[in-house]
Amino acid sequence: MKQSEYCELKTEMPEIAKIVELFPEALQMQVYQTMVRALAQGAIIAEIDDSMAVASDESPPTATSDVTPVDRRNYVTELLDYYSRYNLAKRSDMDVGVFVTYYYTFLAPEEKRVEEAGEEQFRDFCKVTGRKPPGHASTTLNNAKNRKGFLEQRGKGMYALSDLGEHYVKHTLLKEED
Repeated sequence: MKQSEYCELKTEMPEIAKIVELFPEALQMQVYQTMVRALAQGAIIAEIDDSMAVASDESPPTATSDVTPVDRRNYVTELLDYYSRYNLAKRSDMDVGVFVTYYYTFLAPEEKRVEEAGEEQFRDFCKVTGRKPPGHASTTLNNAKNRKGFLEQRGKGMYALSDLGEHYVKHTLLKEED
């Protein structure tokens, strides 16, 4: 990352600068660009939602219209923080899939929380963190269920964390590396 870009980032968005600093220098530009794209997408969505609400005062509020750009920024920052703090970049796709299920079940903001997660949540996590998604996310999640017993199937392509999976995340994946 160029020094001028970093100074600008640190001034305009200190929360993001702190997250970017956690990554190795070689990855910092990619992390920064991913975060900017994700934040821009969140701001555009919120802007569209706001304009729709003004156009039709009689329409009831929806979950997406309650999400502000600040909420999206906090969500992205939180995901990137987990990704770097627990060194998930070095973990297998199966481990990350189990973590994603745990995150969206217990840690995600209320409007993103689900009882079971699937390919959509896995791909969203990969998009936000800049991780290359597995070729077949559904196969990866299915392997976490069949090979490791970390997930339980709850419908086509949807998985909930098993007790074993919850224990694995809490006691293995959520251990900070020194």
